[in-house]
Amino acid sequence: MKQRLLFGMVLLSSIFLKLAAQETIIDFENGEKALWTNSPEVLSITSEKAASGRYSFKYSCATLSSIGENFQGHFTDKNGFAPGKYTMSFKIWINRKFNGKSFRINFSKPVSGEPGDWISSIWEINTLAREQWVQISKDIIIDYQPKKFFISIPANVKLGGEGTFYIDDIKLVKK
Repeated sequence: MKQRLLFGMVLLSSIFLKLAAQETIIDFENGEKALWTNSPEVLSITSEKAASGRYSFKYSCATLSSIGENFQGHFTDKNGFAPGKYTMSFKIWINRKFNGKSFRINFSKPVSGEPGDWISSIWEINTLAREQWVQISKDIIIDYQPKKFFISIPANVKLGGEGTFYIDDIKLVKK
């Protein structure tokens, strides 16, 4: 009986460790050290609002031009993400006055990371509830091992937006 119990505990432990290894969580708890951005006046890591923990990713833009480049913030994972199919989810809190349509989360190829050298997922947010944390998710396929991912918000009035939103608890769960 003791051997069966011990075997069961070892089996459950190995299953738990395997499942834990297949989940990546980006919760911004490293603060500003986790973020590089081309627009520090628009994108930041903040303690103003968080779904969990102390920090979240903040987008806040008062005015946009009719045509512009993207506001980008990128994060690096020293181990990278293993190729495969994932469910990606995160929590988002959108200010009532935000008028944007969407943003992208891009995974860059390990060598160049130049435009076009990434996997891009577009997240439509214009119909989501305002002034509360909402969790959204979708399936994505990563066919190489990226070490960086970018949150990219269009800096134009057609797709980007004026106002504020926060993102927290990004999860990648391998299927």
